[in-house]
Amino acid sequence: MNPAGLPRRLEDLRGLRAARWLRESSARQQDKYGPGAQRTMQDRAIERYGLLDTGRSWMVLKSGWSGADSMEDPPATRTIDFQTMLRAAEAGLYDVLLVGYTSRFLRDLQLALHYRRFFHRAGVVILICDDKILTSDPDDWERLVDKLTAAEVYSRDLARNIRSGLAEKRRSKGDPGGQPPLGYRRDAAKLLTVDEAAMPTVHRTFELSAAGQPDHEVAATLGLTVHTVRHVLRNPIYLGRLTDGQGFHLGAEIDMNTWNLVQSRREARRTRVPGIAQRRCYALKLSCASCGLPLHGHNARHRHAAPVCDAFREARPTMGAVRGRHGATAGDSYPQAWYEALVGRLLEEVGLVDDALVERVAAGLAAERGQTIDQLALARIARARSEATRRLEETRDVATWQATMRRLDAEEAAAREPALSGAHLDGAQIRSYIRNLGALWRDSDDRARQGLALALLDEIAVLGFRELRYRWSAAAIRYGLDRIVPPEMTLPLEPLGLAGEVRGEIALRALDAVQTGTRLERAG
Repeated sequence: MNPAGLPRRLEDLRGLRAARWLRESSARQQDKYGPGAQRTMQDRAIERYGLLDTGRSWMVLKSGWSGADSMEDPPATRTIDFQTMLRAAEAGLYDVLLVGYTSRFLRDLQLALHYRRFFHRAGVVILICDDKILTSDPDDWERLVDKLTAAEVYSRDLARNIRSGLAEKRRSKGDPGGQPPLGYRRDAAKLLTVDEAAMPTVHRTFELSAAGQPDHEVAATLGLTVHTVRHVLRNPIYLGRLTDGQGFHLGAEIDMNTWNLVQSRREARRTRVPGIAQRRCYALKLSCASCGLPLHGHNARHRHAAPVCDAFREARPTMGAVRGRHGATAGDSYPQAWYEALVGRLLEEVGLVDDALVERVAAGLAAERGQTIDQLALARIARARSEATRRLEETRDVATWQATMRRLDAEEAAAREPALSGAHLDGAQIRSYIRNLGALWRDSDDRARQGLALALLDEIAVLGFRELRYRWSAAAIRYGLDRIVPPEMTLPLEPLGLAGEVRGEIALRALDAVQTGTRLERAG
């Protein structure tokens, strides 16, 4: 083993816990690197090296490369699955990440090396199964870099060739290439031709939008997704033009007057000011407590994925008339701040403990020795990094910023060192930790809150704004939070007065069940 505690050779892997990462660029991709081939390579590695299969597996159908000039991270790294995989590594839930082929990890050399370091700091090594490359083996370094470089070069060359081929097709054939838009299909010559069965839907889409219906209503009327409706209404191909302004060989399907009317009415309904859309970080990963579908973060709201179940929609709170707002809500989404305020209130409740309970919790933890990484310390460090970077933008004091980052690097390294979860903590330390949870949540930015929520909560399910169900994570239980508030519980929410944000105290009826007396009984 090397000084960092990572295996240096393949023979050192025996007995370590393995998890899997599988990636496809899209659901339509079918080639020799498909999920079946990747799983076969991983199965062979588990058997060959004596690994323990944890059953943990993450698969995404997203690209591992965002383009040569893109300022965005690859789509695969922005998925919930990828972020969950990172959090699981930080929580010490596996030791080896199995990747079938080098190109299936990421096709971005710089980011691949960045995440290699991330995993190593978390005590996880990456095994590239087909080439038998162990990322912690110094003898494999050059092969790893060569493979990652080749994967990025392939993506760059492929993108350049595709762009060149599509440009020539547009110039000589008047055809956009790629997937046919709604209302068209490809003929034997691979050129677009009208799809007589689907084109009436296109015409109806423009008619409804011209009549004043918003995009989501058009989608519901025609049985389309909102994304499809928006793509149709913005695609100049229906006006007889390609996106680069060249003529489309089939001409126009929609007349200019209808096109202009649709664009003007959609523009009048637009609420976002011109400019680059900013990606918002949503701290909570929520699901519906009734049907289990996820709630997606959008426009500072958590929205129930389609179709919205009746139970969720009917669980909306009763609201009085508020200036600038109707007296009722549609019930399919609620502001991000409302749910985050509820979780913050729950963490504050954890801190409302007396010294006697703290000592009982400390005594219980002292008897339960186990290895853990200080996830809460990592969340505090993430918050401090964000604050230091914000101050740098204001002061331009690079020297102070660098010194702060060096200090935080050292603190992060110490926090990532596994430590005994119980015996080394005294009552004062546990009391400080528990009582600061609410303030930590309150003072953190969105990114730090996300890390805190992932570290503490395995599940947050909501039923509209009537109920919230939570379940503490294994890390939270190691810190004794389940001895203060039940490890999992459904909290009925009191009706709230609403005026753009949660107004006044958030009442949680079920907290009466976990007052001090009950807690002392649970801790005993």
